[in-house]
Amino acid sequence: MKNFKKACRQWADTNLTEAFTLYPVDIDKVTDEKFLKEYSGADCTVLLDEKAINSYNQSVYEATDWSDGEIDEDFRDEVLSSLLRPSYGYLVFTRGCRWDGASGYKLVKNVEEAFSRSYEASISPVSVSTGGKTLVCCESSHDVPTGSETIVVALTEKEYDRLDYYADFEEVARFAKNHAEKVA
Repeated sequence: MKNFKKACRQWADTNLTEAFTLYPVDIDKVTDEKFLKEYSGADCTVLLDEKAINSYNQSVYEATDWSDGEIDEDFRDEVLSSLLRPSYGYLVFTRGCRWDGASGYKLVKNVEEAFSRSYEASISPVSVSTGGKTLVCCESSHDVPTGSETIVVALTEKEYDRLDYYADFEEVARFAKNHAEKVA
């Protein structure tokens, strides 16, 4: 059985919306000795995520082409499946995520859709249920820079259909809250 709680601790304080984007770093422009030692023998560029880039000195940051990032889909799928179990669909419920304190939800079929937004946001895992059914995250954006709670629940086909066709907003909110309360 997967250890979802261990994965959540590992990825805590990581922005899941950016963690899977790799950026090219021009080795010829880098002066950081640690970086050069680790990547000696590499071609003229290496692909790194933002967290790795920030672990080196300023020369690595300046040698990064921030406009040319690409999603590492295999890595994304590996991390997301370590945080949530595979399911028919997912409920994404956010509380107080907008400037006016509004809450909302969406139902998605793919786990990666649960972490994509039409606005710039940072989503970091906070806690997860033992079986990977529910993941509670902190979501920050321009509207709510201090963060709001986002609950992602892995759904069976029956749960998905009930929430999609028969539930009103209040019922969806209760369903998400009940699952979040079970997360220790």
